[in-house]
Amino acid sequence: MAAPAPPEGLPLDDRSNALKIPIITLIVFSSTFVGLRLGVSWKNRNYFLLTDHLLWTGCILAVAGAACCYKMADLGAGRHVWDPFITPDKLRQYLYYLWVGQLLNLYGMALVKLSVCAYIFMLDFSKAFRIIIWMSVVLHIGINFVFPSIILFGECTPYSKHWDVAGTQPGSCWSATPRVISGYSGAATNILTDLLYTMAPLIYIARVQLPKRTIWGVRAVFLLGLITTTISALKLYEMKALYDSPDPTYTSVNLSIFAIAEVFVGAFTASLPPLRKTFETQLHKVLPASLTGGSTKNSRQSYALQDRGSHPSATRPKHELDDNSECGILPEDASTTEGKGSDQAIMKTTDMSPPKPSQPYNLDLHFRGFAQGLTYLDPTNSQKPLCHFFGGVPYALPPTRFQKPRPLPACYRYGTRADPGVFTAGCGVCPQEGVGDGEEDCLQCNIWVPVGEGPEKGWPVLFWIHGGFLQWGTPNTLDARALLSTSPTRCIIVAPAYRLNIFGFHASSTLLASNPDSYTVNLGFWDQRLALQWTHENINYWGGNSANLTLAGYSAGSHSVFHQLSYDLGLPDSKAVVRRAIMWSNGPGVQPKSMHEAETQSSELCDVLGIPEDVGPQQKLDALRRVDAGKLVEVASRKMSRHQFRAVTDGEFVRYDLIKEVSTGVYARRMKSRNIQLLVGECANEHFVYGTWRPPLRPSYDALLHRLEADYPQEACSILMQHYFENSRDLGPRFTSWEEAFGRVYADVQIHALCRGMVYELVRHGAGDLVFRYRIEWRARCVDNDLPTHYGATHGSDMAIWFWGNGRALGEEEKSVVGRAFQEPLSRFLRGEEMEWGARDAMHVRTLKNDGRVAVEEDTRLKEGLRLWDKLKEVGATGDHKEMAKL
Repeated sequence: MAAPAPPEGLPLDDRSNALKIPIITLIVFSSTFVGLRLGVSWKNRNYFLLTDHLLWTGCILAVAGAACCYKMADLGAGRHVWDPFITPDKLRQYLYYLWVGQLLNLYGMALVKLSVCAYIFMLDFSKAFRIIIWMSVVLHIGINFVFPSIILFGECTPYSKHWDVAGTQPGSCWSATPRVISGYSGAATNILTDLLYTMAPLIYIARVQLPKRTIWGVRAVFLLGLITTTISALKLYEMKALYDSPDPTYTSVNLSIFAIAEVFVGAFTASLPPLRKTFETQLHKVLPASLTGGSTKNSRQSYALQDRGSHPSATRPKHELDDNSECGILPEDASTTEGKGSDQAIMKTTDMSPPKPSQPYNLDLHFRGFAQGLTYLDPTNSQKPLCHFFGGVPYALPPTRFQKPRPLPACYRYGTRADPGVFTAGCGVCPQEGVGDGEEDCLQCNIWVPVGEGPEKGWPVLFWIHGGFLQWGTPNTLDARALLSTSPTRCIIVAPAYRLNIFGFHASSTLLASNPDSYTVNLGFWDQRLALQWTHENINYWGGNSANLTLAGYSAGSHSVFHQLSYDLGLPDSKAVVRRAIMWSNGPGVQPKSMHEAETQSSELCDVLGIPEDVGPQQKLDALRRVDAGKLVEVASRKMSRHQFRAVTDGEFVRYDLIKEVSTGVYARRMKSRNIQLLVGECANEHFVYGTWRPPLRPSYDALLHRLEADYPQEACSILMQHYFENSRDLGPRFTSWEEAFGRVYADVQIHALCRGMVYELVRHGAGDLVFRYRIEWRARCVDNDLPTHYGATHGSDMAIWFWGNGRALGEEEKSVVGRAFQEPLSRFLRGEEMEWGARDAMHVRTLKNDGRVAVEEDTRLKEGLRLWDKLKEVGATGDHKEMAKL
């Protein structure tokens, strides 16, 4: 192509800057987003996925191609072919950089497209849709990679013939027809695949239960992919204009801009889906909650005062960035995000973030009928099952408010072969703050089952009780997929919902005496017991071994374990069902309040609700049953001074002097006779989280005492204040704030001190060989988004240890630490095998140190804990000695 002499009167305008400025802008803009995406990916995983490698490689090639285009602008691009500026030598260089730039741009675009494909393959598509995506990959490689490569390398022989301006070099070139066909077909293919890659995720999210805000956010992210489609269409139009133009150096400016924009905007849109949650997190930080739809409260989990916003969910990221599952398209625990807005917003659902690929799973329950659950699949391999799940399986009839739960009739069936019962959601959530009215009909359980053939006698059974101070929570936050598929532990997990707060622990001696057949106290414990009995009688239908049942719980669930074990120990051996127990981060506490003290709370409730004092017990009970559930929650939580509804000493479920049975050896002897092993322990810094749960309203001695009286008997509270503050009403040097004082006192009573007292008494009375103690000073990175890092190993942080991430991803090194420290011994414990715990007696503690080491240590806090235990016993706060129950 020789430069003609410039005819007179022809324009000599220069559009080179119109090419340079978009090139620089596109490079900076696209590289920023690609760098941010890669930074997020590396921070979350410490390695790159295939989609990341394809993206950064394609982006580098595209930058190099854009640099060639920039050089072309210096050599004459944007000028007319007759411009004297374009000398033969510059034209030769121009054509050289054009050829190299086309090559780099071509390969950069191909890699960006393949990055998008690799990303989309991580989503849960049907087999047919995955085949379509594979076909698009083949089409893309053929039309946009192989065909253009053949043309660029084979069009001219030798290659240098492409930039032979003078036409003196030996060789030949093809006609323009193959290049035209390649250009048009490539642009058309890009349009087709862009549409496919944009619509595929939109079809995907239509199959997942998500909040509307999330759905529209995801739609917006992927619809931005249509920008690339538009650019490809404009590029197609400019191709035609260029092929018809006698002035290619000038006319090609638009085509060059669109060609470069196509790959850089493609890289930009490819970076957006994994960054969606990052942007949302930043918006939550800078915008009011009313604009972002989030809660203005501190986030809370069901086991650690964190709102995980999702279910077994959720649930999820290791940092305030995206997690590595599905590259973060969907939000953290998305399924409960709509329920936020209070301290404990938890929704009834098992759809959590990241989305959990699954397929229906039907099970023949023989005598109990047929049930349909889910088989959860590996997000990266839809052919690999992780475990089975049945959500919301009833273990009792729908309850009547303030009445004892009723078992299912003997003839109850969960469905038929033709119409199986569908259990793919989750348990109903008892009314509580943050879930609207909730569902008083919450007496269901979630069942997690390993895949494959179980042991000859059936899978070990872990009966797990969720926490939440007995005021809030749901089993729907448990996510056992990783535990049952990649950890050493294999067992069936039964996680029941039960009545909480006022619905589970309202108590009135007047109502109980007048309505013994229609009113019961400690209902939450009765619900748990019925669920435990149901599990013992029915879990064999799910493949479990009812003779190998471990009772376990976390936080208030662990406190419940103590009371469930105590009740079981009070039954004849023929009716007992517990074989071993686990108490994670809670213990016996003090002897619960008497019915007399509970009556004071009930009277306050009626007064706030406007129920007259002088009405009869039956009328009062009827009035309480007529009050809307949401109003009861609001009144009980926010308008009462005694706002904590906990167990009471009723002489039926909670025996009189239950704690004294521990101190006198009755408890140890019964455990010894049944050979019931107990795993019990703590995190190092439980007090941080305990201090955040309804702290004293004012920073004062009286406010702290008043707050403790909401939980414990008044006599016990007086002794606690004397123990920690002696005769002073000042904070003193022991604590830095009244909130810290509350957290430490609360944690000592529930965990540190009284658990040590219980263990000491079991050892002293001959059952020490049944007790295995632990202490955790280490925490996984995946809980950093839920709990402040300076809390360290605090209440709830170890759920990621016991449940292998509990929906969050453990790093490979963390898996090694967790497996060695606790998961391997736990697996043996559940099977009833020797644990190989390492401690020579229960006065020594297996400790996971903060550097990941396991050490067996003497308990340095034992004496401190026993001092509080002994004081409570001496003042009678652990029970009424005159009404000692006999086992």
